[in-house]
Amino acid sequence: MELHQFKNAIASHHRISKETGDIMKPQALIAALLVPAIFLYGCKRYAPAVSEPEALAAGPAQPADAGAWRKSPANTPALSINFGPYIRGLNPERGDKVFDDVFREILDLISPVADTIRTFAVDGDMSRLYAIAKQEYNMRIIAGCWLGAGYSQKQIGGQLSALTALGNASLADVLLVGSETVHRGEYSQEQIISYINTVRGGLKPGINIPVGTSDTLEAYTEDLTGACDVICVTYYPYWNGVDAFYTGEDLKAMTLSLKARADGKEIIITETGFPDQGAANGKAVPGMGNARLAFEEAYRFSREYDIEICFFEAVDEAWKGSGPDDPEAHWGFFNDAGEIKPAYADIFESIAAGLAARSANTR
Repeated sequence: MELHQFKNAIASHHRISKETGDIMKPQALIAALLVPAIFLYGCKRYAPAVSEPEALAAGPAQPADAGAWRKSPANTPALSINFGPYIRGLNPERGDKVFDDVFREILDLISPVADTIRTFAVDGDMSRLYAIAKQEYNMRIIAGCWLGAGYSQKQIGGQLSALTALGNASLADVLLVGSETVHRGEYSQEQIISYINTVRGGLKPGINIPVGTSDTLEAYTEDLTGACDVICVTYYPYWNGVDAFYTGEDLKAMTLSLKARADGKEIIITETGFPDQGAANGKAVPGMGNARLAFEEAYRFSREYDIEICFFEAVDEAWKGSGPDDPEAHWGFFNDAGEIKPAYADIFESIAAGLAARSANTR
């Protein structure tokens, strides 16, 4: 079965079953569709046994039931993926409206291989994503509100309230205040700490989900790490000029550095990836081959050391690109038309097969 046939079958089944009320988990359908040979390949290459964690891990891999919000990559091949809805030329800077079928289209693409999405907005059209992703696709959600430069106190308050409401409605599993706001110099560390405390204080009794922010390694001072329940870091070897081959080693070095100041708290790499097109940055040269290699190295690191990575990103966002040398529009697993890129086709089939087998064995 070709991958496009596989995706069409998944999407078709999801829509039909939703109409009839008989919803089968996508993984169960995958088991019936994928051939055993793909399963064997996937289990061998993309479901490796956990090796000795060395100094990076504080102890053994987390048990599968370590907590509702936690994820243990050592125990599952499923991906965590950054989610943006601006496919097929949609552009938020023009105010383009995103309809629910766009959310479902992208979720249909990634749900066979992913159990987690990370988001960057909680208002406007994106406010409707969470119920769809959680209730229809059973996604674990790392929800982030956007804090833009120059936001008024009213705008900031609205963002924090919307983020808190998602937590109180059990529509998110981790709540993040802003993305790289300290790194960009748009908000001070003290402001972000105050906003984190506001969201945490707004959660109802019995709602025990972590609150933090997502920022760069340099932004995480002792005060900021102390204020966060979970340490979420954005880190791109590409932007550091690192050869794709050394992606895993670079992520390992960064995580070791962050772990030293994390006070034993969970670390999630909320963004990393490698562009398949654009200008070289030092030894980091975009291209399909290097994008695949960087993914493989990052994925291997994540599973070996039990560190969650949210890969950037689900689909290319063409609106970000300014020309052929600009890599910003070329980070997705799928292109702007929703077609999987050749670099990832067999990888996704393999991961899907491993998840399908697990689902079949637990039924």
